[in-house]
Amino acid sequence: MTLNIQNRLSGKLFLTGLVLAGLLALAGCGGGGGSAENDRLQIVATTTMIEDLARRIAGEDADVVGIMKVGEDPHVYDVRPNDAVAISRADLVLTNGFHLEATLGGVIEQTARGDVLHLAEVANITPIGSTVYEGAPDPHCWMDVRLFRRYAEVLRDRLISMDPDREAGYGQRAAEYLYELDQLQAQILSMWESVPRDRRVIVTSHDAFNYYAAAYGVEVHGVIGISTDAQPKASDIEDLRDMITERNVRALFLETSVAPTLNQIVENIAEATGASIGGKLYSDSLGGPESPGATYIDMMRHNTTTMVEALK
Repeated sequence: MTLNIQNRLSGKLFLTGLVLAGLLALAGCGGGGGSAENDRLQIVATTTMIEDLARRIAGEDADVVGIMKVGEDPHVYDVRPNDAVAISRADLVLTNGFHLEATLGGVIEQTARGDVLHLAEVANITPIGSTVYEGAPDPHCWMDVRLFRRYAEVLRDRLISMDPDREAGYGQRAAEYLYELDQLQAQILSMWESVPRDRRVIVTSHDAFNYYAAAYGVEVHGVIGISTDAQPKASDIEDLRDMITERNVRALFLETSVAPTLNQIVENIAEATGASIGGKLYSDSLGGPESPGATYIDMMRHNTTTMVEALK
């Protein structure tokens, strides 16, 4: 772990600690989990992908609230006062785990009164890829549809165990969603068959696509590592430019949820190497309701279509 990364993380934790007492006081005024208006489970989800998953499986049998908004980066998310209130009142808090939620994870640990389900960890996923913080694995497991399928199974089982009277609804919606994920997996594999192996090289703003690469037979490179809280090194950017030139990489890709400075670096590299910008990819957040990445399934289909069309 480099010193500058340590300093940034420590600073964030310090600032979070300053406001956490106030957040806890607000949360304490609201009582425990559950709703005064109904007996449905109250669910809080951290990321937009997890919120989408929860809504698909919970349906009308539970109330789902998402913390992060469209386009927000979980690696550098700034905790809002209402987050602690929502977390403290939830019967179930859903996180990705593997330290994706960064400082929000500390708020969850200190304020959650109901169950907390770290989906990637409970699903027994073996992390892959490099690390940025010592001991912190690559958290972007949802980029492999088969692993996100395991998120769905874990959530289904937890909802049924917590709310057995609504088992039929949870089970039916989960079965329908798992079928859609299986269809998506087959579609992604089929789409990549049109791209020759030597062209399957992807360069993006940060290293969010390692699980995608392993699942679908592509090679990925990021301007920075798995956390957008890191800073790119000049030597790494130079090495990336050299690789793009030597291997005649056809297209580079921007991301929708990273800082503009990272996307600008990608555009600068493209200009310097003669590669094109192949489009924008959704990585750590879904898109808005009218976007091509409005749901997890939409996101994965859009990402694949964008990459395949640019690399053919």
